[in-house]
Amino acid sequence: MRLTDPEGQSVEAWIRHLELVFQANGITAESEKAIIAIAQFGGIIDTWYRMICYQKGVVHLGQWSEIKHLLLKEYRGRRYEQQVRDRIFLLNQQIGEGSLTDYIRRFTSLALQLTTATQEE
Repeated sequence: MRLTDPEGQSVEAWIRHLELVFQANGITAESEKAIIAIAQFGGIIDTWYRMICYQKGVVHLGQWSEIKHLLLKEYRGRRYEQQVRDRIFLLNQQIGEGSLTDYIRRFTSLALQLTTATQEE
């Protein structure tokens, strides 16, 4: 499954798919995961990746965790972050809509999706 267009496909879904491929094939080494992921880049993602490598002065990023972090940082975008914030704002616990534990679980799940949360939030 190639990753070519961040607007046309979900980066999160692509990462989840790749993580399943790693798990199914018993691939645990970060460097091996990185090579497999890079081989799936195409189009604008490949251009973005080559630019990142150039800026860092390296031929390739050697760790899958770093590649994954940079992909999410770049392509999740502010719009996604705002959507999560909006969902947190609208989240409430009402009588008959589940327990306090359910509310806390939903809130925590949303909050963990934010990469730029401020102390006030």
